[in-house]
Amino acid sequence: MKIVFLNGSPKPTGGNSAIFSEFLKKAIARLKPDVNFTLLNIRTNMLVEADYELFETCDALVIAYPLYMDAFPSHLSSQLIRLEEWFNSRKGEKSAAKNRLVVYGLCNCGFYEGERTSLSFDMLKIWCKKCGLIWGQGLGAGGGELLCALPQIVMGHGPLRSVGKNISKLAFSIVNGLSGENLYSKPDMPRFMFTASANSMIWEGKAKKNSLTKKQMLYRIP
Repeated sequence: MKIVFLNGSPKPTGGNSAIFSEFLKKAIARLKPDVNFTLLNIRTNMLVEADYELFETCDALVIAYPLYMDAFPSHLSSQLIRLEEWFNSRKGEKSAAKNRLVVYGLCNCGFYEGERTSLSFDMLKIWCKKCGLIWGQGLGAGGGELLCALPQIVMGHGPLRSVGKNISKLAFSIVNGLSGENLYSKPDMPRFMFTASANSMIWEGKAKKNSLTKKQMLYRIP
């Protein structure tokens, strides 16, 4: 089985999209050890036509990305437009991926609720229809920054218990080529604890690193 991961994160290294992708890869490998993974990172360069040939032989395409304004980062949107044009071009019409390749979405967001990613999955579903591909399933994870702020937390345990279970469910769908209802998760902690943790461990930490005071962070333009 061949699976292509398309990383739509704008970050040069690390990033939650890459972290979630690695967890999903491990979950897939546990179910199917002989799977072959290919990673395409489009942060610096758009895919060229030679890269599109990968879609001819792979069984699944996983698009991992952070939520930007209820949709995708701009460079990922541009890439999806180019892919749509290729799949609907004269050569693309002969693509072996048509009506065979199953697409899955893996979206993380900083909001508490994973359901905030639902519109982006609707867009991916429409994109699949226009390209002649099969929409499989999406996984929307809320509180994505927990992965960076709490690296010692094991996926599937503690605050990441629910998202860990959903990653296992998505892995099962991918391995078996299934389509299903989108999966959503939120941190396994009360909202007030999540907000307090985000403020103290992420925003205040970044502010201190950049020599900003709390007063400066709360400043509003008149």
